[in-house]
Amino acid sequence: IAQNKTPHLTNAVQSDPAVSDHEWALREGMVAFAGYPLLVEGRVLGVMGLFARHPLNEETLGAMAQAADSVALGVERKATEGRLLESETRFSAAFRQSPAMQSLIRASDRTMIEVNETFLNKLGFTREQVVGKTALELDFWIDPEELTGFAREIETHGFVPGREVRLRAKDGHPLTVLLSSQPDITARKEAEARLIASERQLRESEARFGKAFQTNPVLMTIARLDDSTFVEINPAFIKHTGFERAEIIGRDSRELGLWVDLNARADFFRR
Repeated sequence: IAQNKTPHLTNAVQSDPAVSDHEWALREGMVAFAGYPLLVEGRVLGVMGLFARHPLNEETLGAMAQAADSVALGVERKATEGRLLESETRFSAAFRQSPAMQSLIRASDRTMIEVNETFLNKLGFTREQVVGKTALELDFWIDPEELTGFAREIETHGFVPGREVRLRAKDGHPLTVLLSSQPDITARKEAEARLIASERQLRESEARFGKAFQTNPVLMTIARLDDSTFVEINPAFIKHTGFERAEIIGRDSRELGLWVDLNARADFFRR
């Protein structure tokens, strides 16, 4: 399924060569399997699989197809969030532990949003005194023209590779430092962009799935696995059962008396 990026359905799971553990299938009484690839932009993220103790039909693959996009994008988003957190953790540790003075400055208004301990120790400020302020407000540049020229070079070229500047500590003593600036174009920004894109795709997929769910002429429901409580139903279900939506959501089929044979209901949920 993953290799060919195509779905697979079999009602001979105990002998199908595509199923690896025939002994397990025989022991558990499994007779059918349906699998659907989870794809995002042609990349395989995994496979959504369903084993059953009764035969399955092609409609099973259709139902899995409706859900596969949303599931794949959800997996992608979680993976992207994990990469983003990992990148953030690495960056934060390197930033805070660096022996060089480091600061993060918002480009729009040149406000400092973070500084490391070396920065604070060298200039004699506390974090509370620095964060949310600009260099001009803190007055630690001996020559404001140097600050103006440094900012102009960033605006013109996007970065400053290294410039010797004079700073003034809080107690007044001067410091001569080699100052560099680099815009944030790291893997962290790439991860953020991927997260935004995956969230957009997830919303689009949810919209498509929601439309298919709501307009399907077949009775369709979404229920919680742990207690079988309905969390969503489509208009066809309301039309054919005669219930109002408010009467169904938050209750299960047993409470509503939807099953004529409760034993059949129990067997359905076991499967």
